[in-house]
Amino acid sequence: VYPQATTLPNSSQKLPITLALCAGKYWHTGVRDIFQSNPLMFLSGLSKDTETNLYSFMIAAAAAADLASSANLSSGPKVSSSTSEEMRMAQRIASKKIGSMWRFLPYISKRRALKEARAELEMMKLTTIFELLRIAPEACL
Repeated sequence: VYPQATTLPNSSQKLPITLALCAGKYWHTGVRDIFQSNPLMFLSGLSKDTETNLYSFMIAAAAAADLASSANLSSGPKVSSSTSEEMRMAQRIASKKIGSMWRFLPYISKRRALKEARAELEMMKLTTIFELLRIAPEACL
């Protein structure tokens, strides 16, 4: 990742970190790369969304909880719908563990695998929120 690009907003004045979080990226699927390319941006508070005044960890939490409407983010970053995306991600995680046997599994086994995958997905979300909050704890003051 090009370090200076992390501070350049797009035409909607959204920083790459905000765009990544709203697109459903997690700490281990891209957010860490953005942080590592320019840690000073996070430490100086420049990662705060200018339109909503939300810090990155808040955006991650809103995306994780899918609070787009109740958090009044409709004018700010668009938080992707979690239902179909989460299901696809859960199926991907489950199929990695099970492999090509997925289509031959009985319904109850698929359901159990999806439940485990959803739990893993929740941990990915929580890890993202935790890591972003750990970077800038002053956001809670």
